[in-house]
Amino acid sequence: MRRSPTRGLYDPASEHDSCGFGLIAQVDGTCSRSIIDGALQALSNMAHRGGVAADGLSGDGCGILIHGAQAFVRSLAEDAGIHLHAAQCAAGNVFLPQDEAAAAHCRATLETALAQRGVQVAGWRAVPLDMAVCGA
Repeated sequence: MRRSPTRGLYDPASEHDSCGFGLIAQVDGTCSRSIIDGALQALSNMAHRGGVAADGLSGDGCGILIHGAQAFVRSLAEDAGIHLHAAQCAAGNVFLPQDEAAAAHCRATLETALAQRGVQVAGWRAVPLDMAVCGA
């Protein structure tokens, strides 16, 4: 018997995602490249969760979440000519349409929504891509 969700849109009967999850942490909180390398290795070892498509090559964009990456984010921003003046900053990945007019509309819509919540967008950075490794 299927029960109604008790809270919001969550329905335990639909609980079939997130079959793979890894957690790697440095207990003392110090930054270490070995933590990132370990996380990437763990991700690559979970090919079934990495979303490998029927072509055996494409993925679904799984990745890693990095805590305490302020210096890394600021370094990338500086390289892209984005000046971060606030004490706190964050970064996110936004998948935009390839059509530039549609992409500009999406950026403007997101910036407006964020501004309504008191968040200022400092800039946009084109993420380097290697299309040779992408599937069809």
